[in-house]
Amino acid sequence: MMDAGKEDPLIPVEISSLALKYSIPWIFAASAFSAWYGQYILSTMQLLVFLVSRVHWSYITQCGIIRHIDISWATLTLIYSTFIAAVYYPKLAYIWYRSLGISVIAFILNEFTLYLMLKYYPIVPYIYYQSVIVHMIFLHILPVMSSIYCIGMHPTHPTHPTHPTHPT
Repeated sequence: MMDAGKEDPLIPVEISSLALKYSIPWIFAASAFSAWYGQYILSTMQLLVFLVSRVHWSYITQCGIIRHIDISWATLTLIYSTFIAAVYYPKLAYIWYRSLGISVIAFILNEFTLYLMLKYYPIVPYIYYQSVIVHMIFLHILPVMSSIYCIGMHPTHPTHPTHPTHPT
């Protein structure tokens, strides 16, 4: 224990802070992009994921309330994003579905690997770096890029080059 009443971090702070620098800002960018393209509910949800993730990744605990809020809100946002893809972007939805499938598989494999490695090699810092980097790529950056692509490539928005009101 670090302090009385404060749980030790699941992942060392100097390693989890990589997500604060390199992947969580992408979630904020997705929120701004979604707002620009008129997806205000999605944008708000992404903004809340960004804020909660900033707190969660600054000190990751194994079973804290912030961890559960972060996981729950991120999951709700992914579910709502899937709804958006199916309803508003059906021609591009396959991109979102594949991205989401890859993210889910990567998450399961990453958690399983982390569990096994911590069980048998609990002191090796490489384990934490691997887990954080895989998580950042497949659960922060990939879904954000897929979301931005699907929303940005949809031709019904006035900023899209094929929209009749686009100033080309």
